[in-house]
Amino acid sequence: MTVFKGFVRVLSRNLGFVFIFTAIMVVMGLTAYQAPPGGAGNFTADKPKVILINQGSETALTRAFDSYLRQHTSEADVKSTNREIDDALYYEALAYAVYLPPDFTDQILKGQEPTVGIKTRASAQSASAEALVTRFLRLATGYGKYLTDEDELVKAIESSSKLSTDVVLTSELDTKTLMLTKGLYNFGSYTLMAGAIYVITMVLAAFAEINVRRRTIVSSANPLRIDLNLNLGCAIIMLLLAALNVGLVSVLIPESWATGRGGLFALNTFVFGLPVLALGFLITKITTNKEALSAIVNVVALASSFLCGAFIPTHLMPEAVVAVGRVLPTFYYIDNNNALAQMTTFSGAAANQFWVNIAVQIGFAIVFWIASVVLESYRRRA
Repeated sequence: MTVFKGFVRVLSRNLGFVFIFTAIMVVMGLTAYQAPPGGAGNFTADKPKVILINQGSETALTRAFDSYLRQHTSEADVKSTNREIDDALYYEALAYAVYLPPDFTDQILKGQEPTVGIKTRASAQSASAEALVTRFLRLATGYGKYLTDEDELVKAIESSSKLSTDVVLTSELDTKTLMLTKGLYNFGSYTLMAGAIYVITMVLAAFAEINVRRRTIVSSANPLRIDLNLNLGCAIIMLLLAALNVGLVSVLIPESWATGRGGLFALNTFVFGLPVLALGFLITKITTNKEALSAIVNVVALASSFLCGAFIPTHLMPEAVVAVGRVLPTFYYIDNNNALAQMTTFSGAAANQFWVNIAVQIGFAIVFWIASVVLESYRRRA
């Protein structure tokens, strides 16, 4: 009971740090990640913004290309200068810019593939625009090998462009909600790790102070039982903070449970708490200086989040950075969140990878725990 009272007293002194990070997560959820009301996550028509710049004379073929793009894309309110186009692409006011060479029509009529200039940036709208532009150019190039009359060529292209294929959705996943849920859980890896490790290390450091240790040695309490109580208390803290993380996501994005993936997201979060808990123990075996612990916690939490994709998606980072992130448990936690938001069904190879990542996180917890035991035994011998 004495250990428990002391544990609660030390814990209460450090709860402010947890409240701060909880508030940060709430703010992020209410702004960047809050799902707009009425969103069902269904597919809707979204025309990309494309600009066509003809560097040669106007012909029937270039007019047909322009008409085709106007029909399938949105007109971008952008001037044709390089500066204006670059700025529009950067600020996502434009998805795709197509530059037709002066001899565009001649190349097509000769059955040659035209050298079309392109300016774009990585986005879903850019990919859609690229598919539309590629379709027209392939039709034009293909017909150009057999038709030498420009008017006949345009008619053939227009006839083929009108052909359409019915698309049947085999999955009705609420992809929009899943992406929002994934984003908030990924950001939560930082708040969970920083908040949990800070509280755990501060509590363990308080009990590791020389005066407290001396009282423990001369008391009638069993040292092993004291350590067990401390470990159990820290585990309860980790469990409560992980539950708080899941609860916040459920409140901010209640639709996440309707997707059928809410339980798997929660499971992944609670498992992630294991290596976080073990890492907290390991850090306190390195030092019990509270100032040093505070700095270490910030460095570990921020570095882990940046390297593993919590703030910036891994596909936008250099491969060398991603390789470094793979040696951290946060990488596998975030990888599971990303997979849950993208997989159409939880089965097969995708499900196997999810459980592999769960096992890897548990493996990190075991390694951190063993390392902390080894360091503690070394310190006692020293």
